[in-house]
Order: sequence, then structure tokens, then C-alpha cells
Amino acid sequence: MLPESQGVFNMTMSFQSDEAFDYTIGVYSRNPDFYGKSVKFSGDFGTIYTHSGPPGNWTIIILLTSQRQSRSIFHIELPTPVNAVLFLAATGFISYFNIFIVCDTYFKNKKESVSNKRWLVCGIVMVISAFAIYQLYSFTTFTSSWSV
Repeated sequence: MLPESQGVFNMTMSFQSDEAFDYTIGVYSRNPDFYGKSVKFSGDFGTIYTHSGPPGNWTIIILLTSQRQSRSIFHIELPTPVNAVLFLAATGFISYFNIFIVCDTYFKNKKESVSNKRWLVCGIVMVISAFAIYQLYSFTTFTSSWSV
């Protein structure tokens, strides 16, 4: 099977075998490094799964995910519109909270001396917020099933 576009494809095979059989699921690729170490390549063919079956009626269902490898270093995959709204709303709330903390600390520092511990907590909150935004981006773009 050679998908023409990106997406998730369902491949179903039904057959009857009078003898025991072996089958291998694999991928042909010009870029074996794209698949990591979990796929064993021999030339251009990478073996993903091998199985043996006894005689009988068989139905094999395989879900295929087709992705195009980006040629650009700066390729950013965007979430679907519904997921983008969720991502932007949460990012806006987190950003508002961070701006409030920094501005509050800055103006308190103008009026009176603010401890280094408070500035350290501000920095830690910023790092945690950046990590949370990254996780939210990953969730809304790659794993969430709320798509239109």
C-alpha cells in the first residue's frame, strides 16, 4: 500500500489458508533513520512485525498512519481548528497569569525590596508554564481526537 497523502488508513485483509503461514508487516523507506531503532532495516525494507499462523480463516486489520517528513528545519505542525481554540485559550490564561506575577513582583520591587526567593519562584513558574504550554501543544496537535 502506498498512501497518496497524510492520514490514518485502515487496511483489512481476509483470507483462508489451507497451510500454516508466515507474514511480515514492514515499510519501504529511503530514510531508515526516520523510524528509529524499533524497526529493523535490511536495505530499504524495515521489518515492523512478523507472525506465524495456523491454517484457517483469517482477518488481519492494520491501522496505518502516513506522515510526510518535513524538509524544513522550522516546520511547525498546527492543531486542528477546534484544538487550536483550546490551545490558544489555555495559553492565553497561562500567559496572563505569568504577566501578572512578573508585573506584581516588579512593582513591589519598586516600592520595597523583594527577596531573591520571590524572583526565583517567578523564574520557576515561567519554566513550568513553558513546559505546560509545550505539553498542551503536543496534546492538541498530535494526540487529541477532537478534530473537525
